[in-house]
Formats: sequence, structure tokens, C-alpha cells
Amino acid sequence: MIVANDTTTADDIEDWDSLEHINLIMSVENAFGVKFNMGQVNGMKNVGEMVNIIMSKVD
Repeated sequence: MIVANDTTTADDIEDWDSLEHINLIMSVENAFGVKFNMGQVNGMKNVGEMVNIIMSKVD
């Protein structure tokens, strides 16, 4: 099980790769009914930044 916080990055997750990244983005988009653009995806440095983007889209 992965436990994440606002500062968690891909480097913190063992065996993380680009496929896992795509799966995460798609799962988050489906779960929250949002769509990220490429600039947002590329700009996400950690979980906290992802949360901020999600929050800005669901308000």
C-alpha cells in the first residue's frame, strides 16, 4: 500500500514508472470528474500540487 502526503513525489514510490503515472492521472480524472491539460500534468511536482489543481477545478 502507498501512503502519500502533500510532499510525496514519484521518486518516493518504489518501482514508479511512466505507465504508473498515466494510470494515476487517468484514475484521478475519473474519480473527480476533471481533465488535466498537458501543462498541468507536466507541472505537477508532488501530490500537493495535484490536489491544488483538482480543488481549482471542482470549485
